[in-house]
Amino acid sequence: MINQDLVKRLQCPISGKALTLSQDGSFLLSEAAACRFPIKNGIALLLPDYAQPLSVENNEASLQQESLETVKSNSGHKNPTMER
Repeated sequence: MINQDLVKRLQCPISGKALTLSQDGSFLLSEAAACRFPIKNGIALLLPDYAQPLSVENNEASLQQESLETVKSNSGHKNPTMER
C-alpha cells in the first residue's frame, strides 16, 4: 500500500491538483481531471497514458468486482445456521 504522507504530496499529472487514495488502495483518484491512476506493486503510475476515466460505469464495475470477490472469499465458509 502507498504511504498516505506521500499521497498528500502527489499531484495529478493532468490537472496539477491533489490526488486521493481509493478505498481499496489500488488507485490514486483525481476528482479535478475525473480520472484515476493505477498503483501496481506499490508504484503509482502517474502518467497521462495510464489515466482511466472516473465514471458511473467504472464505479459500478468496481462494486460488482468487490461483491464477486466477497462471495468467492466467503464460499469456503460454512454457514452455521444452515447446518442441521
